[in-house]
Amino acid sequence: MVIKIASRKMDENQKQRIAEGIKEEQRSGVPKWQTLINALPAAGDPAYETDPQICAELKELYDVCFMVWFRKEFLDGEAKEAGCQEEWEAYETCTKRRLEKLDIKVPEKPSSL
Repeated sequence: MVIKIASRKMDENQKQRIAEGIKEEQRSGVPKWQTLINALPAAGDPAYETDPQICAELKELYDVCFMVWFRKEFLDGEAKEAGCQEEWEAYETCTKRRLEKLDIKVPEKPSSL
């Protein structure tokens, strides 16, 4: 079986936003995902219903983090644990809030994982 890994190329705007995020993170000492999750509206806020892009920046941060981890650690056989857990949990929190506001039931994680 052959598994193909899709390569997603970042455009210049994405690269610039990531570079700016890294600089800000270094200046403030606060991870960008933490800043974004702290800025999210509270659960149940109407913004989750009306703004389809509310979680987009968190998803982009996770995607970039995962691509870097996958290429630099996983493919080189150096990964000791799953990468980007904080970024994933921040994105997951936002997504769950949005789904709940849209009355879409979110199943619990299986206990066997």
